[in-house]
Amino acid sequence: MNDHRVLAVAVFAHLDARWPVCLAIPVAAGVLGLALNLLARQLTFHPVRTVRVGPVGWQATVVRDTPHLVRLHATLIAGELLSAQEILSRLDPARFTAEIAEPVRRTAGELAVHIAQRYKPGLWELLPERGKRLLGNELRTHLPGVVREVIEQIEANAEDVLDLDHLVCLALTEDPALLQRLIRNVIDPVMPVLERRGAMVGFAIGLLAALVFAATAQPLVLPLAGLAVGLAARPLGQRLLFIRLPFTRSDPFLRLRRPVAVRYAGTVAGEIVTFDRVIGELLHGTHAAKVRAMVVRGVQRAVDSPVSVAKPLVTAAIGSRTLQEMKRAAADGAMQHIPETVRPAEGYATAAMDVRNAVLYRMLRMEPAMFVRLPRQALASGAIRLAALGGMSGLAVSSTSRCRSSRRSSAISPNGSPWR
Repeated sequence: MNDHRVLAVAVFAHLDARWPVCLAIPVAAGVLGLALNLLARQLTFHPVRTVRVGPVGWQATVVRDTPHLVRLHATLIAGELLSAQEILSRLDPARFTAEIAEPVRRTAGELAVHIAQRYKPGLWELLPERGKRLLGNELRTHLPGVVREVIEQIEANAEDVLDLDHLVCLALTEDPALLQRLIRNVIDPVMPVLERRGAMVGFAIGLLAALVFAATAQPLVLPLAGLAVGLAARPLGQRLLFIRLPFTRSDPFLRLRRPVAVRYAGTVAGEIVTFDRVIGELLHGTHAAKVRAMVVRGVQRAVDSPVSVAKPLVTAAIGSRTLQEMKRAAADGAMQHIPETVRPAEGYATAAMDVRNAVLYRMLRMEPAMFVRLPRQALASGAIRLAALGGMSGLAVSSTSRCRSSRRSSAISPNGSPWR
């Protein structure tokens, strides 16, 4: 007990000379904690390419961890928030076909002329006018129905023809800036809170350092305190971000659930699971062969119907073998023209799929533990590197005041000890 009293007397006896420094330490540590979190925020997204200063280099943590982050968001979007069946089943085949009926008829006519001239130059001109009219009318009549049948088949086999996971991974991998925007949607709303938590951690460490400095007057306390703030401000600030403090109703991130979900859903619907990307995945994705088979069968049926009506004219002009080759060429041409042919239906399809509201609905109803996993894993990107950099920065900043504090302590006691 006597030792405790002696220590307390010693501390208060020397506060008269040291109180400006002791007051400045927690304030400076709080500012340092805030500044280091602001710096970490920038280093999370910049620079995109590695910048080196001698042997030391730095690259944005989200760029370095791209494969892990892509897999995280693909699993969330394709596994928890959306499904291929849900997206495609909302399309009405009759309405979709009606939206693209005119482009389909126009494309069919152009393909018919192109293929006929390719296999039999001058064939179209040699056909009697009645044969041209008969073939054209029959093809335009049957093709929209075939398109509707293909759409119905795609919807019935949605999970087998649309690989949503591959679609998301491809979109985020091809466009690193898109991945950054998606991550910013999650962590930008909470970064001001994280920065304030970092300042709280720095201030708490600064208070402890001020007490130690008041008792010992050792200048070494300042760089050690800076090192501690640099190492702990971000990790401890992140922990406090997901902990409900005694004077709050819930943890800060859950209070921001809706703005985070709105931003995230907007990016998914507007830039990732879009109509263009869905069509691209159907035509060129992992299951494109199945979609191609559906289109080939449909186009061949569309060609067979008018040909059966005018079979004597067509067979006499080109022969049965050439006719089969032309049917295959028609299917290939139809596949190539699908993106431009279905373009008029983009507005309807986007509204019908309603990706934004589907994502928003599920994000707002996710279990809290699953929801907070998003920012936790995003903020964990490069955590060790950021903590190490923060420690070095804190040590460097605080070391600049060591000599000044040492001179002030020497003025109190020749050997810097509070006991003399």
